[in-house]
Amino acid sequence: MSKKSVKKKCSFPVDAAVLNHLQVVRVILDTPPSCDPNEIAAQTSSILLLVSSEAVERKALIHKSTSGIETLLRCLQVTEDFQVVWNITSILYCLARHKHSGKLAKGGAIPVILSTLSAVSHCSWCTDRLLLLFHSLLSKLSSKDKKFAVKARLSGMLPITTGLLKRCQGQHHDLVTILTVMKKLASNSTNAVSLGTQGCLSVLTKLLTGTGRKDLVVLKYCVEVLVVLLKQRSVACKATAQSCVKQLVALHEHLHYTDRQCRHITLRKTVLNALKTALSTDECFQAFHKANGMETLYTTATALSEAPGKELRALATLTCTVLRACLPKIPLPISTTVNPIRFKLPTTVVPSQEVENDPMVTHSMDSVSQQALTSGKSEEEHERNLTVDEYDSIPFSAHERIENVDGNSESMSSMQNEEEIVNLTDNSTRGHDVSMFDPFFPEMHTVVPPRSEACTQEVHVPPPELSGVVRDCQKYVPTTLMSKCCQQEDHISKEIEVISEDSEPSQRNIDAQSPTSHIVVPTGSLATEPTAEHSDDRISFTIEPAASADSCAYGSTVCHENESCKWTPQSVLANFEECHPQRLGHNPPCDPPSQYHKHPGVERKLVLSDVGRYIAPDGLLNKIVFDMDAVVSSDDCLGETTRMVVETVSSAKTISKIKSADDLGKSHGSVQEGGLITSRSHPDFRQTSAMEDNPLAIGEPHLTQNDEEELPYLCFSSLFESGNLRTAIQVRENEYDLLLNSDINTDHHHQWFYFKVTNTKAGPAYRFNIIDCEKQNSQFNYGMQPLVYSVSEAKMGRPAWIRAGSNVSYYRNNFTSGHKEQTTKNSLKAYYTLTFTLVFPHSGDICYIAYHYPYTFSMLQTDLMEMEHTLDHSLVYYRHQALCTTLGGNITPLLTVTSKKQGESFTGVGDKRYIVLSARVHPGETNSSWVMKGVLKFLLSNDPTAQVLRNKFVFKIIPMLNPDGVINGSHRCSLSGQDLNRHWITPHPVMHPTIFYAKGIIQWLVANKRKPFVYCDFHGHSRKKNIFMYGCRDPTGTKIEEALPRLLNATAPVFSLKSCSFAVEKSKEATARVVVWRELGVARSYTMESTYCGADEGPYKGLQIGTEHLEEMGYHFCTALEGLDELPSNPNMYDQEDASGVTQMPPGSEEDETSTSSCSTTDSDDSNDCYENQDLSTT
Repeated sequence: MSKKSVKKKCSFPVDAAVLNHLQVVRVILDTPPSCDPNEIAAQTSSILLLVSSEAVERKALIHKSTSGIETLLRCLQVTEDFQVVWNITSILYCLARHKHSGKLAKGGAIPVILSTLSAVSHCSWCTDRLLLLFHSLLSKLSSKDKKFAVKARLSGMLPITTGLLKRCQGQHHDLVTILTVMKKLASNSTNAVSLGTQGCLSVLTKLLTGTGRKDLVVLKYCVEVLVVLLKQRSVACKATAQSCVKQLVALHEHLHYTDRQCRHITLRKTVLNALKTALSTDECFQAFHKANGMETLYTTATALSEAPGKELRALATLTCTVLRACLPKIPLPISTTVNPIRFKLPTTVVPSQEVENDPMVTHSMDSVSQQALTSGKSEEEHERNLTVDEYDSIPFSAHERIENVDGNSESMSSMQNEEEIVNLTDNSTRGHDVSMFDPFFPEMHTVVPPRSEACTQEVHVPPPELSGVVRDCQKYVPTTLMSKCCQQEDHISKEIEVISEDSEPSQRNIDAQSPTSHIVVPTGSLATEPTAEHSDDRISFTIEPAASADSCAYGSTVCHENESCKWTPQSVLANFEECHPQRLGHNPPCDPPSQYHKHPGVERKLVLSDVGRYIAPDGLLNKIVFDMDAVVSSDDCLGETTRMVVETVSSAKTISKIKSADDLGKSHGSVQEGGLITSRSHPDFRQTSAMEDNPLAIGEPHLTQNDEEELPYLCFSSLFESGNLRTAIQVRENEYDLLLNSDINTDHHHQWFYFKVTNTKAGPAYRFNIIDCEKQNSQFNYGMQPLVYSVSEAKMGRPAWIRAGSNVSYYRNNFTSGHKEQTTKNSLKAYYTLTFTLVFPHSGDICYIAYHYPYTFSMLQTDLMEMEHTLDHSLVYYRHQALCTTLGGNITPLLTVTSKKQGESFTGVGDKRYIVLSARVHPGETNSSWVMKGVLKFLLSNDPTAQVLRNKFVFKIIPMLNPDGVINGSHRCSLSGQDLNRHWITPHPVMHPTIFYAKGIIQWLVANKRKPFVYCDFHGHSRKKNIFMYGCRDPTGTKIEEALPRLLNATAPVFSLKSCSFAVEKSKEATARVVVWRELGVARSYTMESTYCGADEGPYKGLQIGTEHLEEMGYHFCTALEGLDELPSNPNMYDQEDASGVTQMPPGSEEDETSTSSCSTTDSDDSNDCYENQDLSTT
């Protein structure tokens, strides 16, 4: 035996006196007939005396080898003598008090003690002193057993503890012991309900009122038990709980004025936590307001905010948290959260196979099935006749699951190499003939046959599911009619030629297409051999003529200002104003701004300001100074065509005054005959309308500067391209509540804002509160500032978007959606406030405020025009085509970039590989367009690396996948009200034309054995810093998908490899990245996410990102493509740790696939909590 073992065995004297007494007790227990209680009592009394005074005796008793604890517990179970029970319980309490509670719990003492307590409580000789001794022992042991509360309930301890509490109300020292055990018992929800039923709340209420204010220890334990009990709704709903709330408010006020030396901060925090817990129920919430709790806490929080000391500031923060929870939930000050403009969708057929076997869709179509039964038609026949409007009534989450991945996804796990992926993709093009996409590949052909030959060729029409489809903006022509149209070329059809950019401008023939014309339909196959009659760079195809006489030109060449046709974006609203930033331009500042650091305690001041509105509403102005609903209701704002497809949902020329919360509930969402909403109320405000007092308050376009200077408020407008502002309410003289428009045909996605402010005054600080944000968190809490553009500064030669604003914060407010179908308070949708303060540099200035650097459809056209003008056509093969026409009548550009030999005609692409890039599927992610601009500028430049890339690759670029959303100021959806990045599995050619044709481009490449080398979709991320990528993990383990991110991490200053992820989640299966990888077999399929804020690592750490950084990222992306092509094909090359120390990518989820609306998956892309979830502890 080792010396260590001997030492451990002999850690106590073997001749300890307690061992002799234990041996006597064992002998007595082993001879039951001669068991003498008096003898056992004498022996246990001696043991108690020894362990109370000698640590050695305690060690001998507790040691496992002596079996002392087992002997005492055995004796405790069999005895019925008061003195023996008292002695043994006292011995165990002495051991627990001297840090041996863990060994007692492991030795099985708790079950024995609980059973003995239950048995002893029914004995006639049991006293309260003995019960208190048991509770003292259990107060030491309860923390050592996680299931103590359950074991106590099963043993019948709850009524014993409750009765003891009632009998000992005047004995404050004993109350501490009882309340300590009761707090542990109430931690179990079932126990808490039982204790509330047995009258614990009434006793605690008496303790709060009857206990002297000086006995703060009892009050502390009493409040702690209340915190645990009030978490149960059934307990908090009791009338006694409401009395507790009143007493808690009084106790909080008493402690605020008496605790001058801050000795009882812990108790004060406990009281506030108890109030916060109680306010989760309506009954306690009403009791709190009846007790003037709001006024009391507002007074104390205001005083604490100005007090010195870290502890007091933390207490003020917690008080503000409770105050925000006290604010009543009120509806947004608008009639409906639905966008006031509805774009009338075309009528189409929904394929029945898309919705069968889907439980949510089946449930949503119960009404459809009922209509089919009443009409005498079969359910299948009725589904085939389902219109788009009926289809849109299905929950959006069901839409997302309609396009289920077929068996291909299930077999991905068993794939062994990339070739197997290609084999699967051969089946992905069976839905339609990919030859319909031939015209989008002019680089594959050098010339087309003469006109007479082209008209006799086979006509390629859309797939069969489009037969008979008619819509407002596009019309597909059947095959027979199309053939006749080709024959009547002088009257019906019109040839447009895609001419080489190196020809003279006078020789260029611009593609003429009306915004209301249909999607391009080719009428002939393209020749590959040059002829004398045609240039070797010229192709032609036939399209249906424009339906409108004043059609806008948009073709493969540059639209010059002196030419007859001029491009104009087609918006739902026709009378867009001039947008100065687009005309004056943007020059980024030389030094990028640092990330904004909030002043400590700014959130407290903001919360107190909001509470001040509720407490003293008489000092508020609450004038609506801009109302998009009223603007939309005017026929002057609708174009002749648009008026046919726009439905005005709400009109608010008359705004009611709200006098009480009851009036608010009655008036919210009221509708008069004819569907016009006549009640627009700001909650709990005595509201007047600026439109009633002054008709110019909504920002009439004819408002002169002199008139503006007479107005006592700012003037707002968002009637320009990409603008988004629905309502502006002047709350105080220099404070405005702003509400954003949801995406068209939806009632959610409030994030992107872009509006104009006029009638400014230099000097005053204006506070802007955007009160209907939906994201649970934002980078505005972590250093991001809004962007401001001053027209006066621009005219002085400093045109730039500037990061500006102080007191920037993002927090949850007390507004809710207020939908009628949502009846419970907890089910109402919550909103968040973005608030910031601006000081305008000039009086009478015109300023624009935006979420991020705007990049409109018109800016894209201008940038393309400038790049095309400076293009070296002798080195660059460049084509600018129309991919398709959107629902709103806008033409989506498709760019083709590669190289050709200098001084020679283009002879084809040879064996070059393809790279497909796309951006801006989400309109609010403007940073993706700036990255794309950097990519285009570099690829079209004369940089040697750009020439190398053009020599190696053919680039197919779709710079804007959702022009309708961009033009109309949406954040996420197209005019269909759907997220286009959720429809890549089965895109509808009418509802999702850009996705249908973008996917068709890649399908054509795969079908023609030219699978893209890289596909990348550019996005923006609102909750993370840096720029990073999402890829798809190669099932074979080669990590081929990590190559491009690692190259970017080595070259791009703002790129972060640590933020990259290659996990493929089930909720992402319908996105571009996953579909292109899984269905079309592109191993290097990525989503590039760009931050709205800035960087937290690298050389740009601590800076807010600017347009120059985003364009620089586009440059680095291109240079990384060159390095990607030169990497060796070593499957184990990525196993080693890179320079940044990253060996494994953390799983994450995409910003482009998250939303706070009910129709999307839960956000999981950021672990940071918003202001209200942090309990304001950091402020």
